[in-house]
Amino acid sequence: KAKKKTRSAITTKRKTTMLWYKTLPLVLAISSIHLFRLSTAFQNNDNVSYNVPSFSLSNLLENNGKRPKETLSTTGILAITRNDDDDSYNKVSTEALRSLCHCHYSSSYSSFMSQNTMSDGAERTTIGTATAGGWNHPLPLSDSLSDICQDDRAKQNMEDLRDAVVHVSKAFVRAIDTLITSSSSSSSDDAVKNVLMEDIYGTSFTSMNSIIASSTSLEHFHLYSKPSSQQDTTTTTTIATHTDAGLFLSFVPAQSCSSSSQKDDDDAAFYVEIDGVLQQATFPKNSVIIMLGSGMQHWIHLNKEIDLSFKATKHAVKMNGLSASRAWYGMMHLVPPDAREIDLSFKATKHAVKMNGLSASRAWYGMSKLYIFF
Repeated sequence: KAKKKTRSAITTKRKTTMLWYKTLPLVLAISSIHLFRLSTAFQNNDNVSYNVPSFSLSNLLENNGKRPKETLSTTGILAITRNDDDDSYNKVSTEALRSLCHCHYSSSYSSFMSQNTMSDGAERTTIGTATAGGWNHPLPLSDSLSDICQDDRAKQNMEDLRDAVVHVSKAFVRAIDTLITSSSSSSSDDAVKNVLMEDIYGTSFTSMNSIIASSTSLEHFHLYSKPSSQQDTTTTTTIATHTDAGLFLSFVPAQSCSSSSQKDDDDAAFYVEIDGVLQQATFPKNSVIIMLGSGMQHWIHLNKEIDLSFKATKHAVKMNGLSASRAWYGMMHLVPPDAREIDLSFKATKHAVKMNGLSASRAWYGMSKLYIFF
């Protein structure tokens, strides 16, 4: 009789090995059928842009959080800004992404660096890391970045940007926990007992903060380059329309690597689907963007007494003349790999996973890594 694996054994293994690769064949099948709404054609309204709702860090829950609740339940994307006279986000973002613009891929650093050709011919160079157990850990960047990016301050600049994004992410998670408690029609004692998620060991998570503490964060610095000869302004996407698999993504708007760009406060290549139409997203200056993934929509359980819901954001990337070379940073917070709470609409996925001897959460966990990295 096989011995029951303990939590400590599983946790140790998770921190030292890439468990997700075993789910790869199943993940590919599931993601193509059930989990992503992918589109190879780019259908958008060029005359319409979408101003991403903006919230100040100091008044995120103003008016009992009415506006953020509406945003989280309809589009799932919002911008969090500093005060008007504080441009610290913009400064650290500009310095870090400017350093990234000069990074060059080398196979000698394949342990943390990759390069892929996207569907529209653009090349994407990625510097990626994964941090288990929440975000209270240093960013594991290589000291070789100064050589790769031809900038002695590249590593420090990237760490400073990461710290700024973590600061906003923590504030967002605290706000979510406050909204969950304040949106309950039950007594305060009952609201506290709401179980948002459980794992296979019977541990109950009653706050977003506790879920994040048990999750893995994927962090990526992407550099996209697309020669002018390959720029197709009509139909081809760099990244097709989809929803991310994680809980949520924290990122800064991409910055053009072209010195002539006049849109360094906007990501001209980023589109969101609003009412069935892809619209170019317009981000406010000095902001960190929060975008919900399918993990938030389908894995977080909210009691019916709680007047709150989450909507994963459908989005796409299409590079054009204004974004022929762009640098971007984002932090994806994954569903914990041992979670077992799942939306009923995912019965087919659960059945497929069960038939293949895999836990649903590990398949989802693997698939989310697959999509972000490749």
